[in-house]
Amino acid sequence: MQAPEKRPYRNVTMINGQSPPEAVVPPQDQVQMLRTSDGRGNTILVARGRRPAHSRSPIHIHAYRGTTCVIEGQMTLYMEGMSPMTAQAGSCYFMPPGAVMSGANEGSTAAILIDSFTFPDGRAAWAPVEPNTASSTRQFDL
Repeated sequence: MQAPEKRPYRNVTMINGQSPPEAVVPPQDQVQMLRTSDGRGNTILVARGRRPAHSRSPIHIHAYRGTTCVIEGQMTLYMEGMSPMTAQAGSCYFMPPGAVMSGANEGSTAAILIDSFTFPDGRAAWAPVEPNTASSTRQFDL
């Protein structure tokens, strides 16, 4: 699978001048709920996973838009150019293309998430840009 078409960032360690809180930990129990083509050259991907308490995703970008819905627990989105936004169970947040971001579970219980992406066939849903997180690149290659 190819990386997103544009990868303007590398070795990013801060968002809005600060390191995101919590440790980088891969999601657990991740399952692919849907992966299909829309017949127009795009992949539609929906994945469910569990983000452990006091963990976060690596700093990353999406070359194409995406949405994360919080089913249980809470998640805080740290994104370049905006204040941190905490999404509680039953709410979602939008991830625009090209924005540097990290999602953190700062709560005391695991967060259950559903991620949805649409991107060109043969491309990746996301690209980690934080140093030493290249192993996370295949997170959505279920």
